[in-house]
Amino acid sequence: MLIDHILGNINDEKFKNYPMDIVNIEWYDSKKKIHRLTSHKGRDVAVRLSDKEQQRGLWYGDVLAVADDSDAIVVEIIPSKCLTVSCHSKLEIITLCYETGNRHAPFYYLPDNEEFIIPYDHPFEELLKKLHISFVIENRRLDNHWRIGGSTVHNHHHTAETTNE
Repeated sequence: MLIDHILGNINDEKFKNYPMDIVNIEWYDSKKKIHRLTSHKGRDVAVRLSDKEQQRGLWYGDVLAVADDSDAIVVEIIPSKCLTVSCHSKLEIITLCYETGNRHAPFYYLPDNEEFIIPYDHPFEELLKKLHISFVIENRRLDNHWRIGGSTVHNHHHTAETTNE
């Protein structure tokens, strides 16, 4: 089955009566343009997203297809080890945003809980301890719906000017 666009989300009214056939992906694969997946029911699923949809990425609950006019092929992002950060002041938020951006790290914000989530990284854990910023390590689903920063592509270059004297 070849899929070239996202039909909607399983929470949309039009999909409420469809049984689901899940395809699992890791958070770090959710921004890829091309996927080759196998659904829980054994369906071979090939995904080739448009540039616009690749920029958006796959979200938890995205419906990729309706197979045989019965099952909705639905994306499930596998939970992974993360640093869940709770900031207690504006200075902590600014510091966290600066340090995360400086590392070009993926960065997620959940406004309902006022939490920031970063994929687990031991050096970043040590930095948070050094900065006295509260965090817990837990398994979380990193959904692109909540992604606010970080990229898989390094978009700028660091150069040093040299002079010949």
